[in-house]
Amino acid sequence: MKNLQKSRIIFFSLMTFLGLGSHVLAQSSSPKIPEAPILPDTSESPRSLLEYKNPESCSHDDAQCVADFIKRLESPNHLMRRGTAWQLGLMKQKATKAVPALIKMLQNDPGKWERIHAAIALRSINVPISKILFALRVALNDSDKDVANTAATYIGEIAANLHKETNITPLSLSEPLFESLSESERKIVISELKASLRVLQNPRRKFATEPINRVTASLSLISKAPKIKS
Repeated sequence: MKNLQKSRIIFFSLMTFLGLGSHVLAQSSSPKIPEAPILPDTSESPRSLLEYKNPESCSHDDAQCVADFIKRLESPNHLMRRGTAWQLGLMKQKATKAVPALIKMLQNDPGKWERIHAAIALRSINVPISKILFALRVALNDSDKDVANTAATYIGEIAANLHKETNITPLSLSEPLFESLSESERKIVISELKASLRVLQNPRRKFATEPINRVTASLSLISKAPKIKS
């Protein structure tokens, strides 16, 4: 009888052990729930992104808003610089005085996304076409592929919008047609497009074909444009 009781005790102990073991094994083999992503630290930025004003509800006049935003482009906080560039782009032609600061940001900001947002802002503001083409052409040589590709895309859009035949988004872009440019402006635009095309066609850079095709087509149409009468 005692041997039978011992056998039962050993049997149930063994079953309990195996049951717990299988439970632990099931837990270890189940996929782990990924940890929540770490959000950017905005503690050093006063009110952070909440402080960015909508241009229509800015407490100052447009000139003072632009002046304030230009100062923010020098902020040590990358989120502040990025959001400020975005706001300046929303102000469009009202933010023309910020163009030099945005060009500087496009060329020198240490942050990839900050440089991209500077390019987006310049694309949205009514910038003289020769000036924006120069800034974007320089950005084609950016060490970051995404920044360079952003510049390439915008150069292609500008080139296409120079002509009635290829105007791609006339409602959102404000470039003048090539025929409306002065002779000096035409020379600068032609020079910048040719210089941009040389970079775009560099096989080592591997740019998309669309901006290359747009710039090539634009230069072809320019060659057929009527000369300015002296």
